[in-house]
Amino acid sequence: MRVIGGIGVMVAVALALVGCSLVAAPDPDCPPVDEGGECFVPTEQGFLDHALESAGAWPQLDGISLVPQGVIEGFDEAANQPTWIVPMVADGSVVAASRFLALDDRVRLGEVVLYQPPRQSFPTPGDGERLVISPALGRECVDPVPDDCLFAEHLWRLEPAP
Repeated sequence: MRVIGGIGVMVAVALALVGCSLVAAPDPDCPPVDEGGECFVPTEQGFLDHALESAGAWPQLDGISLVPQGVIEGFDEAANQPTWIVPMVADGSVVAASRFLALDDRVRLGEVVLYQPPRQSFPTPGDGERLVISPALGRECVDPVPDDCLFAEHLWRLEPAP
């Protein structure tokens, strides 16, 4: 696991790479992703369930009631493909977020982030907008966390939907 930052900073991790399923033989069409994770058909409930499970892996969130705040469909500029982001809320603040990547007709967990301190707001596209993430390219998304950072190595912006 890779942890960025220190006490009081945004902590992010690209999850450890292991098989797509711990019970079945690895699916050759499903590259390794996260411990206990798998590739899945994209459904709203699938995103919410996987986001809740991935955020729950952070020991800092043990015993905290997490509520997924819906699925934000976005666009990953570097990969030139859709991405889906699920922010997790506890006590009115965004404490974590999971990002999912497209894999043909399925998706997989790509990254999970823990926000320390929690964020008071999260970028949500309005009508006619889309959320776009792009590489931070040398920018540090650590304490103090710039508002345009969403993940350890990704910035965000809202732009008109195509």
